[in-house]
Amino acid sequence: MGLTVLCYFCAAFFLLLLLVSLSILDEVHACG
Repeated sequence: MGLTVLCYFCAAFFLLLLLVSLSILDEVHACG
């Protein structure tokens, strides 16, 4: 059960990181 929770948090963190990097790239392209 603990491993499942760990995997869930890892996936959520990865998705959040992906969204943040995409938004940063969008801002960079908008400025450039």
